[in-house]
Amino acid sequence: MSYKEKTATVQYNKDKVTVAQMIKAIKNSGYGAEVLPGIKGIK
Repeated sequence: MSYKEKTATVQYNKDKVTVAQMIKAIKNSGYGAEVLPGIKGIK
């Protein structure tokens, strides 16, 4: 997490939640969210 850069890295259990569900929950909380290209495990 970087407060200066306003970023965070999230590890999750793909059997319990999808990336889309996490992004929706984050956006519903009033924050921005996106998957950055080149992140390990993301295609």
